[in-house]
Amino acid sequence: LPQAGNPGYAYHRFMKRVVGALHRAGVPPVAGTDAMGVPLIVPGASLHRELQLLTESGLTPYEAMRAATVNPAVFLRKEEEFGTVAEGKRADLLLVDGDPLQDLARLKQPIGVMVRGRWTTRESLHRQLAVLAGRPNAVGR
Repeated sequence: LPQAGNPGYAYHRFMKRVVGALHRAGVPPVAGTDAMGVPLIVPGASLHRELQLLTESGLTPYEAMRAATVNPAVFLRKEEEFGTVAEGKRADLLLVDGDPLQDLARLKQPIGVMVRGRWTTRESLHRQLAVLAGRPNAVGR
């Protein structure tokens, strides 16, 4: 993150103020990882940072989570397909220990993930990440 004295510092602070002002004016924010192919930006990890920045911009944790779930579905006109947990919708969700509305960081350590109806455990997620990082034997150490 940019620090005081770095060229990007004022821009970063300015963008948080803009997002906060737009939110207060009723503009629904849409969060999402648009990092496909951008070096050093990891989809998923970048979304966690975006949720943090949204709360630093004045959104509540609930509003930040809506910005990553409900709001994108509405924006894409796909709210009948995804965005909320309901019968007949695509089954994508995280199961976490505790209330993420009290601490969004809980979203970083899911017990498991349901992706399009397929359950993946925390252990399986760690194995998959280790393989992607080129360290398939690192899991469980």
